[in-house]
Amino acid sequence: MSSSAAALRLFDLIQSHRVTAVIYVAAELGIAELLRDGAQSLDELAEATGADRQALGRLLTALSTVGLCSRVDADRYSLTEIGAALDGAAEKSFKAWTIFEGDMLFKSWHGMLETIMTGKTAAHLLGARNSFDLMARTPSNVGMFNAAMADLPTTLAASTA
Repeated sequence: MSSSAAALRLFDLIQSHRVTAVIYVAAELGIAELLRDGAQSLDELAEATGADRQALGRLLTALSTVGLCSRVDADRYSLTEIGAALDGAAEKSFKAWTIFEGDMLFKSWHGMLETIMTGKTAAHLLGARNSFDLMARTPSNVGMFNAAMADLPTTLAASTA
């Protein structure tokens, strides 16, 4: 690999957190559920989600770039096979895991430098004995964790079968 290719690969890795953020927002907005029955216009999606039309257009462009949806024409979008796994009703859904990853796990990585410097876990740094005690402080986090843990083994087992 040339040094230019290696540098570009590193750049892609550095930027990858943005992909997680885009997929998380799509899951929270229910984009996959809105597109499961066919293409919809940007206006229809903005109305259904309550999102700002222009900002949602940028999100849909990002989702198209990473392969979760595709632009059908000037302002209509459809769901791809990959994007279908973001639908909470799909047999092989990663929606609960996406929300868990994007809401809880993603945030926990912000203190990594302090964790490495002190040897303390993120939970310890926030005054909790462990991650489960920290999570228990917010009941909705417990529900999010349980949903993610319930869906993940089923989806992974179905995907490898």
